[in-house]
Amino acid sequence: MSTTKDHPDVSLCDRLIDFFDLLHIYFIPSIVLVGVFCNMLNLVVFKSTYLRRRSSSYYLAALSLSDACFLVTLGLIWVGDTFEVDTFNKNGWCQSVVYLSTTSSFLSVWLTVGFTAERFVAVRYPLLKSHICTVAKAKMVVLGLVLVSLLLNSYGIFTAGVVRRSNGLESCDVKPHFRDVLKVITVADSVMTLIIPSVLIGVMNTVILHCLIKFRNQFKLGVVENDESSPSNSIPMANLQGTSRPQNLTSNTADNLRHTSTNLSGPPKDCQNLVRPSPHSILVTKTQRSVTKMLLLTSTIFLVFNMPSYVIRLYIFLFYSIWEAAAPSNLWCVQQFCMLLFYTNFSINFLLYSFYGATFRRCLIQLLRRKLRCRCNRKCVKNRAF
Repeated sequence: MSTTKDHPDVSLCDRLIDFFDLLHIYFIPSIVLVGVFCNMLNLVVFKSTYLRRRSSSYYLAALSLSDACFLVTLGLIWVGDTFEVDTFNKNGWCQSVVYLSTTSSFLSVWLTVGFTAERFVAVRYPLLKSHICTVAKAKMVVLGLVLVSLLLNSYGIFTAGVVRRSNGLESCDVKPHFRDVLKVITVADSVMTLIIPSVLIGVMNTVILHCLIKFRNQFKLGVVENDESSPSNSIPMANLQGTSRPQNLTSNTADNLRHTSTNLSGPPKDCQNLVRPSPHSILVTKTQRSVTKMLLLTSTIFLVFNMPSYVIRLYIFLFYSIWEAAAPSNLWCVQQFCMLLFYTNFSINFLLYSFYGATFRRCLIQLLRRKLRCRCNRKCVKNRAF
């Protein structure tokens, strides 16, 4: 991760250099300040409201904290680059910032995979939802991801250090005797943070979207099909065929049941396994669909904003860094743009939750009202005391 303004002698990107310099000066600190504040607000909402009863909230709370940590490291590097502060280029600080940035970015990727996988189970296999998508299991998965991330990214503590460049200046970089080792680590990191997560998120999001479309078509008919592809298992299902009489039913009850099964809307043969949901079930189902759409959008935006930076970084590494060849100047411009998208992704989740999460909006408004009410009450008590 680097936000330095050092760039090669460019030809095709001459007009964009000043533009990227302005973005470096003003855009990066803006997304750092706004992103840290919004992520902390996300964390408070997910942990201080009734959203904490949902297992997915623990993934999103951990994601907010991870994103905030990454933005803090980005802000420290920006301060060092802009104001020429050498704090980052000192032993201890250098290794700490590199370790925290790689750990938090790795964790953000796999937390996104985690809540996508949970929503995939809830949508595709709703009968397993009550056993797998629980708060206890979400806490265990989040804790496991944190430990794995801390362990796998510990290489940054040993490979990073203060290196003296050819111009005599010292900067935080890879130690020379670890450059060959870092090439292998870079390939492994690309597999772990780009290829595998992208495939998993892409496949699961495709299945989730297919199930949402299928369920929406069923829901428009006012009935829900009794299979495992509905996004929520909260809608009561029943087998109203009425072709056989249970032994413990009276004849009148069995006749009424057969009469009910023949009065369902639509052709009787096509509606033998369909039942109209109750108003409460409709409300629960709409809530589940809203949560699913919000999480689907969050993981999709994550892919759109993150994949270009990983791809361009892997491309430069495979075709230029390994062979120690100079990259074209226009490739530098593409990389700068992709990195800005990458940084932005760590600060936009609050907007996604606010615009597309109705429950999150309600909890946020209730939380703000409660805080304002408490502050007003404290002021009133102080005024009465005087």
